[in-house]
Amino acid sequence: MESFSLAALRKGFWRCAFSVPAIACYLLLPPAKVLAQEPTKELIEAAKKEGQLTFWSTTGEVALQIFAPFLKRYGLKLEVFDGSANALVERVITEAQAGTYTPDLLNTSLEWLTFVDEKQLLASDFKWPNISKWTFKQPLLPKVAIIGVEPRPAIFNTEMIPQKEWPRGPIEKALVNPKFEGLSALSTSSEEFPMVYAYLWGSADKLNWERSFAFFERLAKVTKPRAVRGYTPSQRLLAAGDFGLLHFGLFSRAFRDARDGAPVGVGAVEPMTASLVNIVIMKNAPHPNAARLAAGWLTTTEGQEQLSKSWGNLALDPHAQSAPAEYGKKWGVTIDKISFVPVNVLAKKDALKKSEEFYRKLLGVSR
Repeated sequence: MESFSLAALRKGFWRCAFSVPAIACYLLLPPAKVLAQEPTKELIEAAKKEGQLTFWSTTGEVALQIFAPFLKRYGLKLEVFDGSANALVERVITEAQAGTYTPDLLNTSLEWLTFVDEKQLLASDFKWPNISKWTFKQPLLPKVAIIGVEPRPAIFNTEMIPQKEWPRGPIEKALVNPKFEGLSALSTSSEEFPMVYAYLWGSADKLNWERSFAFFERLAKVTKPRAVRGYTPSQRLLAAGDFGLLHFGLFSRAFRDARDGAPVGVGAVEPMTASLVNIVIMKNAPHPNAARLAAGWLTTTEGQEQLSKSWGNLALDPHAQSAPAEYGKKWGVTIDKISFVPVNVLAKKDALKKSEEFYRKLLGVSR
């Protein structure tokens, strides 16, 4: 498979996987029944000698759960650093400039990952042998593997929002509901969403800012949402009944809360976008063999199932049994109904700045 540089994606070369309806890219071929490729004895022994894997991620809180079977099998220790996408990337680049290299594996948002790639900090010699059985296109291999999907629906407390008001369907009607006044919230971390919807209602060449801004202005005027910080803390408050609806939340967090018994549902609004869960091996990984062993395991069916049930994302291995996928089906959230935004659009600095300035003014918050 041809490899694309992340920098090239910012110039518009990534098309199929993100610019057409998702089902056209995900289901081009029937799932190939390919057994996972076993790691070599040499790789296993080399990884065991290193003894450790260092994982930097935006969802580091569940890293120990994700890697538990892997760590037990190979007798490795795991060191985790959890942070926001921009914080992770800035630290990776700053450390590299000082000649320090800490992470073996990195997980962050794709648009922020472009900056890491520009510094030539990603490994490109791993073949990702298990991904060949997936139907999802992987134009970023070998530098980056997309290993899961994180839908971004509306998240709500099923005890605070009456069933007849549960948000679903066209987003401009589903969320702009006066009955949500005093119950809803917007995260201060969602500043890219005006741009996302400007793209979904327009095109990569001409973003429909007018429709997007009008939607968000109506949303704020009608529902008067409170401004909450981040996603994990705010969705915990939602699950506890502090407020009833988060307009754009994390599907994975909702799944984990619901799994733990919280009254949490997800609204399949249309259009609905998603983030893509990715993994990269760092070029100067301190534990390169452990990194490659772990990367290979994450793309086995076992690894995909463990990742999905621990993180709460949708698995991409078509043979993986996924509790989050079943939870999503219950609410109408499935991969084929997701509209993806190209990385080259998400990485447009001028558009991001415009989106962020509008959004923060709308919420009345500063950085």
